Amino acid sequence: MNFDPPLSASKFIPTMGMVYGNTMVGAALGMDAVLAWADTRRDTVEAMLCFGASRWEALRPIVVEAARTAMIPTITAVSITGLISIPGMMSGQILGGADVMDAARYQQVIMFMIAASVALGVVSASIAVAFVVVDSTPMLRTERVIVGGVDGSSRVKAGAGQRTQEGLRRSCRSVVRMKTWKSVANSVE
Repeated sequence: MNFDPPLSASKFIPTMGMVYGNTMVGAALGMDAVLAWADTRRDTVEAMLCFGASRWEALRPIVVEAARTAMIPTITAVSITGLISIPGMMSGQILGGADVMDAARYQQVIMFMIAASVALGVVSASIAVAFVVVDSTPMLRTERVIVGGVDGSSRVKAGAGQRTQEGLRRSCRSVVRMKTWKSVANSVE
């Protein structure tokens, strides 16, 4: 798009600001979706882990659903750009005297950069959260990330060594379920 030095601050900083801002939103939506799905499908994930599934095998459907959910705003924005809405950057270039086709091309490139970076950010953040939530034992441990607050709200855990009573009860139930599933599997063999 005719950057005359390619990394001039007047072009690079706004472009990267748009890309990083959208990526952060997508990654946050993806992480939230992984945690919500892991909590609602807790029994299914624990059963798969007890029957010998790897962390990835148990969490892959959750990561896929989280990626779909987190990519919806970006896909919608890409699909309506130029038809229903004219983004501020494109209209600013047109009002500033730039050629309409150049402004449209520039907007297309920006939207594709945003979509690609959001996809990469969503997938990597979702996989990272999924592997934090299931430890190497493998056991589902959502208390490693979420701790219930006094008012019932959730917040990010302050330290890795802290545990709540509810978290201890959940992990004990997981261990009991795992031992029960192993004993059932051994008796069947």
